[in-house]
Amino acid sequence: MKTSKITKIWEITEWTGEHWTTYYIKLDLENWEKISLGKKKKDAFKVWDTVNYEDYVDAKWYTKQREVRENKKPEFKQDQRWYFTSIAFQIGFQNFNSKDDDFQERVFISKRIFAEMLDNYEQKSEDSAPKDEPVSKKEENDLPF
Repeated sequence: MKTSKITKIWEITEWTGEHWTTYYIKLDLENWEKISLGKKKKDAFKVWDTVNYEDYVDAKWYTKQREVRENKKPEFKQDQRWYFTSIAFQIGFQNFNSKDDDFQERVFISKRIFAEMLDNYEQKSEDSAPKDEPVSKKEENDLPF
Protein backbone atom coordinates (compact mmCIF):
# COMPACT_ATOMS: atom_id res chain seq x y z
CA MET A 1 0.00 0.00 0.00
CA LYS A 2 1.22 3.45 -0.90
CA THR A 3 0.19 6.75 0.66
CA SER A 4 0.65 10.17 -0.89
CA LYS A 5 -0.97 13.60 -1.15
CA ILE A 6 -2.68 14.91 -4.28
CA THR A 7 -0.86 17.86 -5.89
CA LYS A 8 -3.01 18.24 -9.01
CA ILE A 9 -6.24 16.89 -10.49
CA TRP A 10 -5.74 17.10 -14.22
CA GLU A 11 -8.60 15.17 -15.84
CA ILE A 12 -11.97 13.65 -14.96
CA THR A 13 -13.45 11.12 -17.38
CA GLU A 14 -17.06 10.00 -17.07
CA TRP A 15 -18.15 6.45 -17.86
CA THR A 16 -21.86 5.55 -17.67
CA GLY A 17 -22.51 1.93 -16.87
CA GLU A 18 -25.65 -0.11 -16.55
CA HIS A 19 -26.27 0.75 -12.88
CA TRP A 20 -24.29 3.91 -12.09
CA THR A 21 -21.85 6.45 -13.44
CA THR A 22 -18.15 6.09 -12.64
CA TYR A 23 -15.75 9.02 -12.74
CA TYR A 24 -12.12 8.19 -13.49
CA ILE A 25 -10.03 10.90 -11.88
CA LYS A 26 -6.42 11.33 -13.04
CA LEU A 27 -4.20 12.62 -10.26
CA ASP A 28 -0.65 13.89 -9.83
CA LEU A 29 0.74 12.86 -6.47
CA GLU A 30 3.39 14.23 -4.14
CA ASN A 31 5.57 11.13 -4.71
CA TRP A 32 5.76 12.02 -8.46
CA GLU A 33 3.33 9.30 -9.57
CA LYS A 34 0.43 9.87 -11.94
CA ILE A 35 -2.53 7.59 -11.25
CA SER A 36 -6.17 7.22 -12.18
CA LEU A 37 -8.79 6.16 -9.63
CA GLY A 38 -12.47 5.42 -10.23
CA LYS A 39 -15.11 6.95 -7.94
CA LYS A 40 -18.89 7.38 -7.96
CA LYS A 41 -18.69 11.11 -7.18
CA LYS A 42 -17.07 13.69 -9.39
CA ASP A 43 -15.71 15.68 -6.45
CA ALA A 44 -14.41 12.71 -4.43
CA PHE A 45 -10.86 14.08 -4.28
CA LYS A 46 -9.50 17.54 -3.55
CA VAL A 47 -5.98 18.89 -3.87
CA TRP A 48 -3.81 18.02 -0.81
CA ASP A 49 -6.06 15.13 0.24
CA THR A 50 -4.21 12.00 1.31
CA VAL A 51 -4.78 8.93 -0.88
CA ASN A 52 -4.04 5.31 0.03
CA TYR A 53 -3.68 3.11 -3.03
CA GLU A 54 -2.03 -0.03 -4.32
CA ASP A 55 -0.82 -1.29 -7.67
CA TYR A 56 -2.36 -4.34 -9.32
CA VAL A 57 -2.17 -6.07 -12.69
CA ASP A 58 -5.45 -6.35 -14.63
CA ALA A 59 -6.53 -9.11 -17.03
CA LYS A 60 -4.69 -7.50 -19.94
CA TRP A 61 -1.43 -7.27 -17.94
CA TYR A 62 -1.65 -3.49 -17.45
CA THR A 63 -0.47 -2.10 -14.14
CA LYS A 64 -3.27 -0.07 -12.59
CA GLN A 65 -4.08 1.42 -9.21
CA ARG A 66 -6.99 1.03 -6.82
CA GLU A 67 -7.83 2.89 -3.67
CA VAL A 68 -7.33 1.12 -0.34
CA ARG A 69 -9.75 2.07 2.39
CA GLU A 70 -8.39 2.18 5.92
CA ASN A 71 -11.53 1.22 7.81
CA LYS A 72 -12.37 -2.09 6.18
CA LYS A 73 -14.93 -4.28 7.88
CA PRO A 74 -13.46 -7.34 9.56
CA GLU A 75 -13.75 -10.46 7.47
CA PHE A 76 -16.46 -12.92 8.44
CA LYS A 77 -15.07 -16.00 10.16
CA GLN A 78 -17.39 -18.91 9.63
CA ASP A 79 -18.26 -21.26 12.44
CA GLN A 80 -15.95 -24.27 12.30
CA ARG A 81 -18.63 -26.68 13.49
CA TRP A 82 -20.89 -26.03 10.48
CA TYR A 83 -17.89 -26.32 8.18
CA PHE A 84 -16.94 -29.66 9.76
CA THR A 85 -20.54 -30.88 9.42
CA SER A 86 -20.59 -30.02 5.73
CA ILE A 87 -17.26 -31.71 5.02
CA ALA A 88 -18.17 -34.81 7.08
CA PHE A 89 -21.39 -35.37 5.15
CA GLN A 90 -19.64 -34.79 1.83
CA ILE A 91 -17.09 -37.46 2.70
CA GLY A 92 -19.67 -39.81 4.20
CA PHE A 93 -21.99 -39.68 1.19
CA GLN A 94 -19.31 -39.66 -1.47
CA ASN A 95 -20.13 -42.24 -4.18
CA PHE A 96 -23.47 -43.01 -2.50
CA ASN A 97 -25.58 -45.49 -4.44
CA SER A 98 -29.03 -45.90 -2.84
CA LYS A 99 -29.45 -49.42 -4.25
CA ASP A 100 -26.37 -50.91 -2.63
CA ASP A 101 -25.70 -48.68 0.41
CA ASP A 102 -27.61 -48.23 3.62
CA PHE A 103 -28.53 -44.58 4.31
CA GLN A 104 -28.32 -44.90 8.11
CA GLU A 105 -24.87 -46.42 7.83
CA ARG A 106 -23.69 -43.41 5.80
CA VAL A 107 -25.17 -41.02 8.40
CA PHE A 108 -23.35 -42.92 11.16
CA ILE A 109 -20.07 -42.69 9.21
CA SER A 110 -20.59 -38.94 8.68
CA LYS A 111 -21.19 -38.39 12.41
CA ARG A 112 -18.02 -40.32 13.26
CA ILE A 113 -16.01 -38.23 10.78
CA PHE A 114 -17.45 -35.04 12.28
CA ALA A 115 -16.59 -36.15 15.82
CA GLU A 116 -13.00 -36.91 14.82
CA MET A 117 -12.63 -33.58 13.02
CA LEU A 118 -13.99 -31.71 16.04
CA ASP A 119 -11.70 -33.59 18.45
CA ASN A 120 -8.67 -32.78 16.32
CA TYR A 121 -9.71 -29.13 16.09
CA GLU A 122 -10.26 -28.82 19.84
CA GLN A 123 -6.98 -30.60 20.56
CA LYS A 124 -5.19 -28.08 18.35
CA SER A 125 -6.97 -25.24 20.19
CA GLU A 126 -5.90 -26.68 23.55
CA ASP A 127 -2.28 -26.83 22.43
CA SER A 128 -2.34 -23.14 21.50
CA ALA A 129 -4.33 -22.03 24.59
CA PRO A 130 -2.51 -20.42 27.53
CA LYS A 131 -1.43 -23.00 30.13
CA ASP A 132 -2.70 -20.94 33.10
CA GLU A 133 -6.37 -21.21 32.19
CA PRO A 134 -8.17 -24.57 32.16
CA VAL A 135 -9.66 -25.50 28.81
CA SER A 136 -13.18 -26.94 28.94
CA LYS A 137 -13.80 -29.96 26.74
CA LYS A 138 -17.18 -30.19 24.97
CA GLU A 139 -19.51 -33.07 25.70
CA GLU A 140 -19.50 -36.11 23.42
CA ASN A 141 -23.20 -35.63 22.51
CA ASP A 142 -22.86 -31.94 21.67
CA LEU A 143 -23.24 -32.48 17.92
CA PRO A 144 -25.05 -29.93 15.73
CA PHE A 145 -27.28 -32.53 14.05
